[in-house]
Amino acid sequence: MTSEIDRKMTKIANLKQRKNSMSLQ
Repeated sequence: MTSEIDRKMTKIANLKQRKNSMSLQ
């Protein structure tokens, strides 16, 4: 259960990071 939540959080974090890098370029 914890690993599943962790995976979701990592996915969201990656999406946010990608969004930020895209807006920067």
